[in-house]
Amino acid sequence: MSLLPSMLFWDDKSTADPAIWGEWVEAINNKKKLTKQEAFNGMIKFLEMYYMLAPYSYIKTLLDEMYSAKNCDDIQVSTVKQWNIHLKEVLLEPKDSKVYLWSTRE
Repeated sequence: MSLLPSMLFWDDKSTADPAIWGEWVEAINNKKKLTKQEAFNGMIKFLEMYYMLAPYSYIKTLLDEMYSAKNCDDIQVSTVKQWNIHLKEVLLEPKDSKVYLWSTRE
């Protein structure tokens, strides 16, 4: 959940953490359109970069589970499912709420 607030897009199309956008663009090789598999691969690369800066165990767990997937359609791992649940919860909140901006739910 600590990644979601940083990845938040504001109305002006900037992100809550401007550095994170540059890291994402680097992870996807500056492509404008991505296939689902390219986005999956880009997220792995992005998380690898993020993990080097902030070596939290939950990032390592997520990476390990993503590595074990055969491809982006093989995401049946618990951490990714949990990520999707949290993402939906956060996105349901009003944009000015504390939950939306800095969710600390686990």
